[in-house]
Amino acid sequence: MKIFSKLFAMAILLTAGLSFTSCSKDDDDKGGGGQPKKEATIIGEWFQDASAGDVKQYSSSKYNEDGSAEFMMLLVTTTESLYYNYNGSYSLNGSSLSESYVSPITGENATDKYEVVSLDKYALTVKFLGNNATDVMNRIVDNYSMTVGDSKNFGYSADGFSPTAYKTSDEAIVRVSASGSIEAVKRGTAYVSATSAEGTAVIRVTVTDPDNYIDDFMSFISGPIDNVTKVYGNNYIEVDNTLIERTYAVADELVASAMFGYFGGTVLMANVQLREGVDSEAIIASFNKKYTLFKESKYVPVYSTVVDGQEYRITYFVSDGMIVYMPYIETPEPEPGNYSSAAFEQFDGLIMMGKADAAAKAYGITLTEENMEDGWFDIEGFDNEVFRQVSVMFNEDPDDEEYMNITTIMLFTKSGIKQADIEQWYATHYTATGDEKNPYQSNTSPVYYISFKESGSSTTVYYKFRKNK
Repeated sequence: MKIFSKLFAMAILLTAGLSFTSCSKDDDDKGGGGQPKKEATIIGEWFQDASAGDVKQYSSSKYNEDGSAEFMMLLVTTTESLYYNYNGSYSLNGSSLSESYVSPITGENATDKYEVVSLDKYALTVKFLGNNATDVMNRIVDNYSMTVGDSKNFGYSADGFSPTAYKTSDEAIVRVSASGSIEAVKRGTAYVSATSAEGTAVIRVTVTDPDNYIDDFMSFISGPIDNVTKVYGNNYIEVDNTLIERTYAVADELVASAMFGYFGGTVLMANVQLREGVDSEAIIASFNKKYTLFKESKYVPVYSTVVDGQEYRITYFVSDGMIVYMPYIETPEPEPGNYSSAAFEQFDGLIMMGKADAAAKAYGITLTEENMEDGWFDIEGFDNEVFRQVSVMFNEDPDDEEYMNITTIMLFTKSGIKQADIEQWYATHYTATGDEKNPYQSNTSPVYYISFKESGSSTTVYYKFRKNK
């Protein structure tokens, strides 16, 4: 049993799954708390769906005869997606329940105490003594394995169990009809509940997709953004830059979030953030079977595929657990100096955002532990006729009062663009200083400085709060 109310402040204290051992002789005729029961035993697996409104939250708990237990927890809001499988142990003394486990969030040992309220064949009701909240779980009676496109009837029957209503925990993964016909829609795990006069029984449905081990997001590229909404709904965060970006926290065992970038209603990019601990080798193996390896790298392999004459690139940032899908368009370099002002304005003033986490969020980037230690992150994958990449540098020392303050922005031009090709724009929009190392400065407060460095066939533009020495 998961007490989800503890999670919403995100100062998260995870409570473990409720568990019971075998019943004593007195318990053979009564459930916990003195309630009548029928064939009641807590040995087995239980499920709770506490979803409400825009929040999807459910859990399962498996109680074994040897005193061990296995738990699953899923919580998805607009901004956050948590998914954990973890183990623990349990004991029962009368109607007092005790659970011990290692929190998958904090890594600390924890013990939770409960009071048994009632137990019958299909329902388990307990009170969590930490806040006196009462929760009900229903028994998982079977596990189905299905492939996308398969259909199967809810097939549980025992002691005249005759369902009158069905419900699925996630219609994007599994649909269920009024008659109990289950349809596998997309990869993932969902829970189908059937309610009868006897109680509510649950079947776990695991859906696999041989053609899309992890890359089912590829199917949205070059299609209308409405297709994304049909699958993932209206519960998203939207950021409006050059591309309009919609970010979803995802109810998926492998994927934590997915950001879709679109322009003119057409999806041009999918940025997928994997959960910690996902098997990278399995993903690479699936990509190697389906796509052409365009550029080989242990940490950043790039794949290529062609669909309806359009080439697409799939980049897997293994160390960051991120996959980016986008069309590959080879565009000719523009004539020197013939650039629109919008190309410069896309990132102009980014340094004035102040804090690195605010800048990263605005561009749909999740800062990793490595970013925080190194004090920088990159912005890539955008559409710009002048710049190909942006690097944001910030103060990485948490003991410094200026921690996370942006210090430098570096804009890297495309190949063939020289300082002379772009300097006219800066001369028009900024104040010349007469300082060769810091040729321009802003007219804002705080003042920042713009400088250039040519390297080979391209140029780097620097925005800094401190002058170059």
